[in-house]
Amino acid sequence: MTVKKKTYFITGGGTGGHIYPAVAVADALIKDDETKDLYYIGNPKNLEYDIVSQKGYKFLGINIHGM
Repeated sequence: MTVKKKTYFITGGGTGGHIYPAVAVADALIKDDETKDLYYIGNPKNLEYDIVSQKGYKFLGINIHGM
């Protein structure tokens, strides 16, 4: 039987108050299932890039900023 790989996209940035909860969700999603592919979407010039990169998640950078 072929197992389909699940793909998840998570985002949240600007401050640690948004980034760390998003990373906790990412950790929980992939904890027991290696068939999941997870990407974090955020600004590569902000704090989220550093935090997410340290965790080893794939990072999709887009240039965004607050209003």
